[in-house]
Amino acid sequence: MTGKQRIRRIDRLVSIRERDRDSARGELADAQRRAEDASRSRAAAEDRWQAEAELTAAPPEQLSIQDFALQRMHLSTLRREAERAQHRHERAVKDEDKKRELATFAQTELRKMELWSDTERERQRVEAQSRDQKITDEHAAQLVHKTSR
Repeated sequence: MTGKQRIRRIDRLVSIRERDRDSARGELADAQRRAEDASRSRAAAEDRWQAEAELTAAPPEQLSIQDFALQRMHLSTLRREAERAQHRHERAVKDEDKKRELATFAQTELRKMELWSDTERERQRVEAQSRDQKITDEHAAQLVHKTSR
């Protein structure tokens, strides 16, 4: 494999890693939006439950048992909704963390490929410079040998 072929192959790998990184970043952004939405939903559900709980804390003096039971069932339903919203938020945050780890990994892998590319280009530059210097030295030696005869 020639040096140019090697560089082209490494450049293709860098390109693949860039696409992987971009994809991981997109997935992270989506996960962050979902986590923010879940956080807002959680806060809204908690606020609804809290507001209703405050209203039922001081019931009117004349409240039938049936109305009291309905209030309690409604309050219980709001509490369950708040708990479900909390669980959705926790799952969304875990997913966001996972996507962040994947994005970090993808960035690290890309950086490895970029460093490999830079190292290979530098190695080939040094080899070419060494070849050129050797040719120049041989040419100079031939000139010296011709002039010394």
